[in-house]
Amino acid sequence: MKILRKIFSLILGIIVGGLVSFFIERLGHENLSIYQDVPDMNEVEAFAAFISNLPISAFLILLFAHSIGTMIAGFIATLFAGETRPITATAVGAIMLSLAILNLISITSHPVWFKIAEVIIYIPSAILGFRILIKTTAILKQHPTSQ
Repeated sequence: MKILRKIFSLILGIIVGGLVSFFIERLGHENLSIYQDVPDMNEVEAFAAFISNLPISAFLILLFAHSIGTMIAGFIATLFAGETRPITATAVGAIMLSLAILNLISITSHPVWFKIAEVIIYIPSAILGFRILIKTTAILKQHPTSQ
């Protein structure tokens, strides 16, 4: 039964974290005018040219979205798993890292610095989500609310 709880929390964390990343990315896209004429991904050369001409701010928004989404995924997964060790959070980070690597393989025109940063952020972000939950829980236990 405990394993089912961990699997559920892992899936829930990934879904919530993915949605958070998606919405932050969408906000970034809406604020950058370059995203108005995005070519279809099936037009490989046109899409590659589009990616190569994106401003640095677009890539920074992506990194921010992915790191915040993964941090929240680690937080949620740990919260619902009821763990005091970062096992589920690390698993969330590893799964999201795997998905990011698949994305980087399928869209090869990202700059090298972005690829390196993208690969580095996932595990630390998930563990940060775990740490935030542990610290928050410890603070709440020290200062219970009066009722």
